[in-house]
Amino acid sequence: MVILANTPALPADRVAALAAWTRAGGGLLVTGGDRVDPAAYAARMAPLLPQPVVDPIDVTWGAAPAEIASRALRLAKWDVDHPIFAPFSPADPGLADARTRKLLLLDPSAQTDRKILARFGNGAAALVEAPLGAGRLMLWTSTLDRDWTDLPIHPGFLPLVQGMVRYLARATSGPRAGEHLVGHAVSLPVGDLVRLEVRGPDGTVTPYDRERLIGRRAVRFDRADTPGLYRVVGAGPGGEASPSSSSPSRSTSTRAGRISRRRRRRRCRRRARAAPPGRPRRPAGRAVARRRRRAPAAAPRRVAPVATVTARLSRRPGDRRAGGARGCRCRGDRRAPPPRGRGPHAP
Repeated sequence: MVILANTPALPADRVAALAAWTRAGGGLLVTGGDRVDPAAYAARMAPLLPQPVVDPIDVTWGAAPAEIASRALRLAKWDVDHPIFAPFSPADPGLADARTRKLLLLDPSAQTDRKILARFGNGAAALVEAPLGAGRLMLWTSTLDRDWTDLPIHPGFLPLVQGMVRYLARATSGPRAGEHLVGHAVSLPVGDLVRLEVRGPDGTVTPYDRERLIGRRAVRFDRADTPGLYRVVGAGPGGEASPSSSSPSRSTSTRAGRISRRRRRRRCRRRARAAPPGRPRRPAGRAVARRRRRAPAAAPRRVAPVATVTARLSRRPGDRRAGGARGCRCRGDRRAPPPRGRGPHAP
């Protein structure tokens, strides 16, 4: 399927190609927006629209900031028997609470084989469908982002868009793996968890404590009344987060690790302060490694041979012996070394 979301009018050759593809069994969704020029759409995009559109209206134009919310339009009626709206009840707040301030109007003079699937509170069409050969055309008169409506921030937006895409793509209407129908109970595996909670798209939290999980392989969750994404968070026996847990549980484990490292550093500092007086205190923890990295590498010391050092210390003036330096103890000089302060260079 193809989505033209707030798209300017296409060239004639692309319009013809899309129309031929739709007649062969494709699905096309067109939405409104600031880039949609009704005059250009009427001239070139008519084969791709369930019904021609006219200039958009802004129902909040000229309203004071305090009056914008009251003037905005809300979805008041939709076809609950249509596959797109199968997850919703007749007055589902996930759709009914969304406010729309701007929308495209339909040309009432055009007579097409179209069907209005959803309307706003003033009677204006919100979602229109029409067949084209073996394919399907669909028009959403507002936007898919927050330019003209705040529907994208409501729980009903995601199921609505998924329903439109599946319907136009002729995908199966049944739930896929990991998906469940609104209002149906869900079985949640327990495993070795000692605590479990389900967080709904509307902010509600359903907890399952240890007493409800002991001795069970799964628990029944029957509060999936709101369409959207549900998050399941669990904790194991040791307090570690389960693989299905959310990021807050992992952040708790990370925070505990930081606290334990701080305790180790404080313990090392106390040991260093309690060292004996004659023993130099050594910085604890990471300070040692940090100082070692910052300290420049010491140059290797040059050590003179033992024989040369001994000869320099025991040399006496006037001592000449064959076979080596004068007074060299390493060459057989058995005489005692000169007294301290009476060396070769003494005055």
